[in-house]
Amino acid sequence: MVSQLKVNEIIKQSGSSISIGESGDTINLAGATYAAAGVNTPYFFAERTGSGQTVSATTTTTIQYNTATINEGSCYDNSTYKFTPTTAGVYFFKAKMAWNSADDWDNSEMNLLKNSTSTKLDRYTVSNVFYNSLMVSAIVSLTTSDSVYATIYQSSGGTKDVLYGGWSFFTGWKLIA
Repeated sequence: MVSQLKVNEIIKQSGSSISIGESGDTINLAGATYAAAGVNTPYFFAERTGSGQTVSATTTTTIQYNTATINEGSCYDNSTYKFTPTTAGVYFFKAKMAWNSADDWDNSEMNLLKNSTSTKLDRYTVSNVFYNSLMVSAIVSLTTSDSVYATIYQSSGGTKDVLYGGWSFFTGWKLIA
């Protein structure tokens, strides 16, 4: 059964807005169709805090962004350093890794990965660099069984440290559909 509501005026009772429908509803206003606004959750911002993370030569290492200062939806795991969404959709990610070393980061490669090393979303390589940073970003479609994380590889020169305290971070959010 379809219901109709006929009024001459709608006035808000309190607050500063009037809600019609729920997220995902389609509303027809005088022949024009509008979709109710979606939300861009979940979202997170994680960074490397405490001491620096040691990265060994000739080893692919997951970057340990160990503190999620924002974690709406609780999708970022501080122990695995991965984001796994509770809502399927299209997401934006950005990761930065910085180092402060007089030692040469020789032939280094930072990757943003989906699920495994076989699905590289973005990568950035440098050679013979000191006191620098790398940054990667991507827009990707995810299901609730996918994970996204960042890795670093450096081919030689011994162990290095990833900086902490806001210099190295990982962030992402769901794009509104």
